Amino acid sequence: MIHATKQLIAKLGKMSLKDYHISRWMILTLDIFIVSVSYFIALIIIDDLTIVAFNFPSPIYFIDISFYMLMFFQFDTFSSFLRHTSIYDVTKIIAATTLSLIGILLFISVYNFISNNNIDYSLVKYLISQYFVINFLMISIRLFVEGIYKISISDETSSEKKVLIFGAGSLGVLFHRAVLSDPQSKFTIFGFIDDNSQSTGKRLKGIKVYSLENITKKFIKKNNISTIIFAVRNQNLSKERRSSIIKHSTEIGLQVMELPKVDSWINTGMDVRQVRKISLEDLLGREPIKLDLDRLNDSLRGKTILVTGAAGSIGSEIVRILVKLQIKRIILLDQAESCLFDLQNELLEIRTENNPDIKVVIGDVSNQLFLTKIFKEYTPNIVFNAAAYKHVPLCENQPHEAIRVNIKGTINLADLSIAFKVEKFVMISTDKAVNPTNVMGATKRVSEIYIQALSKNDNIKTQFITTRFGNVLGSNGSVVNTFKNQILKGGPITITHPEITRYFMTIPEASQLVIEAGFLGKGGEIFVFDMGHPHKITDLASQMIKQYGYDKENDIDIVFTGLRKGEKLYEELLTDSEKNLPTHNNKIFISSIRPVDSIKSIKKINDLVHDIYSKTEMDLVAEIKALIPEYISNNSIFCELDEQNNQ
Repeated sequence: MIHATKQLIAKLGKMSLKDYHISRWMILTLDIFIVSVSYFIALIIIDDLTIVAFNFPSPIYFIDISFYMLMFFQFDTFSSFLRHTSIYDVTKIIAATTLSLIGILLFISVYNFISNNNIDYSLVKYLISQYFVINFLMISIRLFVEGIYKISISDETSSEKKVLIFGAGSLGVLFHRAVLSDPQSKFTIFGFIDDNSQSTGKRLKGIKVYSLENITKKFIKKNNISTIIFAVRNQNLSKERRSSIIKHSTEIGLQVMELPKVDSWINTGMDVRQVRKISLEDLLGREPIKLDLDRLNDSLRGKTILVTGAAGSIGSEIVRILVKLQIKRIILLDQAESCLFDLQNELLEIRTENNPDIKVVIGDVSNQLFLTKIFKEYTPNIVFNAAAYKHVPLCENQPHEAIRVNIKGTINLADLSIAFKVEKFVMISTDKAVNPTNVMGATKRVSEIYIQALSKNDNIKTQFITTRFGNVLGSNGSVVNTFKNQILKGGPITITHPEITRYFMTIPEASQLVIEAGFLGKGGEIFVFDMGHPHKITDLASQMIKQYGYDKENDIDIVFTGLRKGEKLYEELLTDSEKNLPTHNNKIFISSIRPVDSIKSIKKINDLVHDIYSKTEMDLVAEIKALIPEYISNNSIFCELDEQNNQ
């Protein structure tokens, strides 16, 4: 008992004033007491501070209290926190007391009419005086408690975040209520923001509603606002508008957060601690690709599918989508043992009776004998080739390895697909293959040419399809992960050039594009994706710094290190000689590519990969440049090959 008492005292000692609540029933009791006292105060005021003779208990006294109590329940005047009294609460009190007075006066009038009695105007004066006394006391006590509360916790609130709520609708009101109800909340609501011009300038729950144009860097600095929180349903706000709000907010120095999805709290109530940082994927500013799984099921039902590079960011997401379909078997092939093991365990956890059979294979796509064994054993119907070396600086330093995996691996898979009568072969390429400036992009372009050349052969029944897209947010080694690690270490963030831009897409989008292309493709196409506008990497870094609660001017530095070997300032999805043709999916286009000489191209590419390690780096890259005239190296030792060609 003594121990329990000590624990209780210790707990109370740690509680702040924010932890203390007054029950709504205690507030109602206080309000009824005020009505009772006001009845006598009114008598004193009206009769020159002298209590007049009256019969007590008077029937009108109980009628008076009954009407006020009824209206207090009707307007729920006692449910708000006294310490958070707002204009809205004051309005409810005045409305409740006014209707109470009107109700009492009507009751007295009807009673006197029925009883043929004259109205006692002195009683009317008492009731009107009481009305003003009630309002004065109820509002004054609330404002007094609010003032004491603010003074008492001024030290505690210095660490709170002043926030703006974007959305003056039902979700915004619910979040405001959740903040007021949570004594542990670190948020202080400064204002609402709404796109509806009819709402701006007004007050909601006593808090002003602003338009986004009002929210400037000067405004947030003056009012010490740190955060903006989205409290609006996604269907009520376009992706483009959402992205522009996020961009504007981060540019002026606000951290952007959002409420959890409604279905995650609808049954349990909103919890302020569920508010989360917005995903960087929101910065893309466009609607994501949506797969028609029913159509895919019809196309892929009963198939055996081989996914190479299955443990990578794109490959693993392709697998996660495929396991939901009615496929016979999926073969997961990768040389990254640990990542493949993790993916296998993940799939085992979500396994159901309807999942396809999953075969996990460790191996290298450049090993033709190994691949032949896999094709013989499993005879895949469809191949998704996501195996590749993708990091520009590493490939630039080791062109032998880039060629071995990216080109030789593609050749092996493509040739075996023909030999084993694979229905579709889908290759994952990159925007770096367009007018390449580095070895990595050049190897992918050579692979594209090889695939194109095979597609020209009418005797080949395999449909060869290529997908081409930009950088993937959150993929292994992506700039987002690099920036995150640098921010968590306290900086600095390193960027190669202040003007560098990149196209971005999400991992699910990239993976869905590949699968959709496999469904759409008839052979020989290069599918490109409407990736919206390119993003400046410096803007992305600044937004991430703010999202992690730092200030790029004072907390995290951005350092420019210079372009890396083979790096472009900007990427392209099409060459000058290519153009886009539409498909049924308005986010996916077919590149109208220039024709290639299939026989010559296949021979030259096979010559390139033959006995790779007997050739020097310069010899290998020179052969690639002969295949791809538009391949001009940038900031690389291979620039001298371009100089020789120009002489």
